Amino acid sequence: MVKLTGNQQYVVDERTVKIVTIDGTQINGLVNKKGLERTSDMFTKDDSPFIIVYKVSAKGHENKVLAVNKNQIIWAELDDDL
Repeated sequence: MVKLTGNQQYVVDERTVKIVTIDGTQINGLVNKKGLERTSDMFTKDDSPFIIVYKVSAKGHENKVLAVNKNQIIWAELDDDL
């Protein structure tokens, strides 16, 4: 999908994910695969220490954007049923 912002265009390849952090917080939301071959590559091969999750549902927060530190993630899975 191509999104437009002002004069800029960018490709969005959204995936629905469920992430659980070391404190037990479950985060449901969307991530942009950013042209990576697999969604898991953003957790393992991308150099950024953070995963940006948007349209988040977690601990009473709805429709928020979170930057989740990869060091705080216990597990993550694709969840097309969310």
